[in-house]
Amino acid sequence: MARSATSPATRGEPAHKPKRSLDEVRRHWLEAFGRVRAETERRALHLSPEDQIVQSMADASPAKWHRAHVTWFFEQFLLVPHDPDYRIFDERFPFLFNSYYVAAGPRHARPQRGLITRPNGEDVAAYRAHVDAAVEPRATASGIADHRHPARFRAESDRPDLRPGLATTSHDARPARLC
Repeated sequence: MARSATSPATRGEPAHKPKRSLDEVRRHWLEAFGRVRAETERRALHLSPEDQIVQSMADASPAKWHRAHVTWFFEQFLLVPHDPDYRIFDERFPFLFNSYYVAAGPRHARPQRGLITRPNGEDVAAYRAHVDAAVEPRATASGIADHRHPARFRAESDRPDLRPGLATTSHDARPARLC
């Protein structure tokens, strides 16, 4: 049988992968979340507290700030809107660790992230543990992850500036993809 442009399957692979259940997809994304979070902490473990606040240029994120920022992201866009029982870890953190999301409220100036000496690294680790512990039950609850787009959280707003992965900076009105 000749291969055609409509049969991309390689030898030994099924042409159509069986669909996974929503629970399997949720487990997959929760495991990926845990792996990435653990890898970030593994890499930061070898940095001194002083090393974690260095900001080599205005658009670079210091390690400590990055660890807290990605934690704030899950708190801000997953936990706060979807868990009525969730309590923000520290009321100062939304300002300190948001320097991209204009619509999410006031934020610390991006070029000055390396000037943040408090909270210290231990406080950031406690923040990460607090948010990680709250994410797990939310990630396994129904309605959080769409099985077709597991990384896209269902927000009550469909505004482009509040979509995960997009940011509008104060000095650039164009959306920018975050890594």
